[in-house]
Amino acid sequence: MTRFLVQGSRKIAFSTVGRLNRPEQVWVYFHGFPSCRLESAVLNHEAEKYNALLLAIDRPGYGQSDTIPDHTIANFVSQDVPNVLELIAREGTDISAATTTIIGVSGGGPYAASAILNWCRPQTRPSSIPPITRAVLVAAMPPGIFQPQYLGKMPWLTRFSYGLLRDMPRSWLRATCLWQRDLLIPLAKDYLSPTGDKRQVLAKLKWLALPADIHAFSVPTKDGDDGLEIFFRMCIEAYRQEETFAQTYEQSAQLYFNDPGFSLKDVGEVVREAGVEVTIFQGGKDVQIVSAMGKLWSEHLGGAYNFYPDDGHISLFLNRVGEIGSASVGK
Repeated sequence: MTRFLVQGSRKIAFSTVGRLNRPEQVWVYFHGFPSCRLESAVLNHEAEKYNALLLAIDRPGYGQSDTIPDHTIANFVSQDVPNVLELIAREGTDISAATTTIIGVSGGGPYAASAILNWCRPQTRPSSIPPITRAVLVAAMPPGIFQPQYLGKMPWLTRFSYGLLRDMPRSWLRATCLWQRDLLIPLAKDYLSPTGDKRQVLAKLKWLALPADIHAFSVPTKDGDDGLEIFFRMCIEAYRQEETFAQTYEQSAQLYFNDPGFSLKDVGEVVREAGVEVTIFQGGKDVQIVSAMGKLWSEHLGGAYNFYPDDGHISLFLNRVGEIGSASVGK
């Protein structure tokens, strides 16, 4: 269910799924890039099964959240998320006895890392956030990955492509965003149309995605969901602010390019100090978040490192939804 927090003239969109009456856990979901809150729908059944409240929030400029010029990772984690949880509690959802699992997927990784850093110590955790017990990272981009000490550990092709993305003119970056939109949205509308040819859409996607991801799109998830339908609904919603989306895309990319002000070493120290249970999921055929990135998380945070050699970026999420749900609840 999509809901809104209105702060002055600014609107923040979020969705809540699962148990609203005294949930045992709150799963705070940080979506990827470019994406939106609807990405979390893959975990809807898992949240319901485990009596958890799954919360996903559109970052500024995505989905139905208003664009703001001064968006930062730290402000989103320290202000927007706590304010949304405060609203949820004020409207009658009692989360006083719950614990929190932080879930970071793909480009949500730096946000999840910031949340771990700022929420796991009682003295810095906002009062509306229940105690943090677990963090689940799924094909997650590490914070500061564009910094030399991390990028230097990546395969040469990753160094080249990420370096090109970082150094290209801003006009090219915006053009890349619009190119992605113009490719995906017509396919999405065709697939979701009652008269659309789903087989033809899948055939066209073979030119845009890896075989592992195409296969995952062509079969139901463990919970019986149509993964491609979830993906396309997410795409349409993520790109809905057509006039400002290229600016939002550029703003988000810049946050990834910049030094986040903390390191994975800092995050790892907090994890060990607070006793947070960490689970990392990584696909061996992921060319966006390569396995070296998953190993960086594991090297600094420890915890359980789950490597699936035949999964790509998207298939990892769709194929391992049951394992991700189990890790989120600690089973």
